[in-house]
Amino acid sequence: MNKKNKRPVRSKIHNIIIVLIVMIFILLITLGILIQMFSKNENNKTTEVVKRNEEYVRQEKIHLMDQEKFFNSYSGVVKEEKIITFITNYIYYLIDNKNNIENVEDINKVYINNKQKFENMGIISNNEYEKIVNTIKNMNTTKLELSYAEFDMETLIESSNNISIDLRIKFVDIDNVLKVKMDISKSDNTKNVIAFSIHE
Repeated sequence: MNKKNKRPVRSKIHNIIIVLIVMIFILLITLGILIQMFSKNENNKTTEVVKRNEEYVRQEKIHLMDQEKFFNSYSGVVKEEKIITFITNYIYYLIDNKNNIENVEDINKVYINNKQKFENMGIISNNEYEKIVNTIKNMNTTKLELSYAEFDMETLIESSNNISIDLRIKFVDIDNVLKVKMDISKSDNTKNVIAFSIHE
């Protein structure tokens, strides 16, 4: 009786060991496939980052550093999208017109002929346009590429009429950061809702 009982027990143990070996084998294959897929994804991410660093990527709307922080503190009536659109248009005007600005001779004439366009970008006087021309002329590069732009939260000031904050704009291959004061009117019905002024 004992011998008969031992055979089924051995047979069961033998079957369990085979099942365990098969399960371990399947688990190792699955683990290998997952590791291979994960490493492929990591390689693709690295390639994407390298590609982005190789060429200048122009964003549809510029996202500024500390943007969320600024708009969480912002208490004005001018909509966030409008403010970002003004900032984007202003910065891209500098970038797109690097060579044209350098060739400007009669600053007053250019400003008067394009006054409405400039006001829609927050450039509200010929004096401010002159500062832009002089700043761009002093930039030692053939073309401008945006590195980053940020809100300088330490300069945020609220008065009875407007909210002002400095923007820090960094261009690729330019050592100095361009500091621009932005005034946002507390009323959305005024003529110049947003105005930019380069710090001298």
